[in-house]
Amino acid sequence: MYITHLPNGGQLAASIEPVEDADFKKITKKRYFFDWNVEKSHSVYKLTLEGGSDILGLVSLHDFDNEQRIEIRLLAVSKENMGTGKNIEGIAGNLIVFAARRAVKNMGRWRLFR
Repeated sequence: MYITHLPNGGQLAASIEPVEDADFKKITKKRYFFDWNVEKSHSVYKLTLEGGSDILGLVSLHDFDNEQRIEIRLLAVSKENMGTGKNIEGIAGNLIVFAARRAVKNMGRWRLFR
């Protein structure tokens, strides 16, 4: 997946991975708008530049297997990448696409074998 670096218009490779316990120390309410520690009991994923460690966006997902759906509980883009002065575009969109793909992969298979 790719995100766009707005100052030069270049495409940057990005990846989405599960948030690790050590990451929660770096995830502050000031930069990501919410207390993400509350989401530890759910599946929380981070978007970073490929090979990088700076978290650009976060999404918390809840699987409702019995209802065949996934809920996006919370989604945030880092403060510097919001609004008209943002540096990078496509963070939220990639996190939403990640959730949709996960839903199709997990729930679509469940429906086929039900």
